[in-house]
Amino acid sequence: MGVAAWRVTLTRSGRCFTPSGLSECSPPKRLRSGGPATQITINLKDAQYPADRPVTIMVSIGGRPIQLGHPVRVNGKWIGTTVITLRNISPKTIVQAGVGMVFPECGDGSHDNPYEAVWSTLGLVPRVVYTDRNGHYHPPPAFVTQPAALRVPPGGTVRLAFSMDGDAVQTKMARKCPGVSQANLTFTTIYFADDSRWSVGVYYLAPGAVPGVWTRVSKKEFFRQTTVRP
Repeated sequence: MGVAAWRVTLTRSGRCFTPSGLSECSPPKRLRSGGPATQITINLKDAQYPADRPVTIMVSIGGRPIQLGHPVRVNGKWIGTTVITLRNISPKTIVQAGVGMVFPECGDGSHDNPYEAVWSTLGLVPRVVYTDRNGHYHPPPAFVTQPAALRVPPGGTVRLAFSMDGDAVQTKMARKCPGVSQANLTFTTIYFADDSRWSVGVYYLAPGAVPGVWTRVSKKEFFRQTTVRP
């Protein structure tokens, strides 16, 4: 049987699934007003290992698809209208995924002057991440808001938006470093339903007999070890 054509749409301001009885979230249709037109080139920082990624990536600004690595004309509060669409091309269900947009011309990467950036992450970090080598569970701090669960099956997509923090970051950059022309996209760790993960181009199987110890494997071995929990 073929993979079902699922699409999952999740943003910080709403959650929709198709096909289902819920209506689909609509992406922003126009760039927000405010600020002169300029050009921005969005690059995929993790492009050095495209063959090994478990997802494909598409980017739109103001509802218009753009081509990575090529300058695009934007105006106003464009960061908040940017949407990243990831398609799961692995044989496993994704339970957490995220993307950051980092501005290398705004800051120097130091502790006192970090690069300006905006992040969008959806789904839950598996419990196994908070379990040490002695099998003790150390939950995240109580003040950390737990996001909604995420399940993106093979062939499904998830949309990541910067609508919550994008305007604030852009307002800050307008004061700190006007004239920014470059942005880099980078993936957070992607977790799967069987507690395995992909991070910085490397696949890891979930800890086994020894808690807290991840096993680095090739993409071929990772895909062969597919055991997705219901």
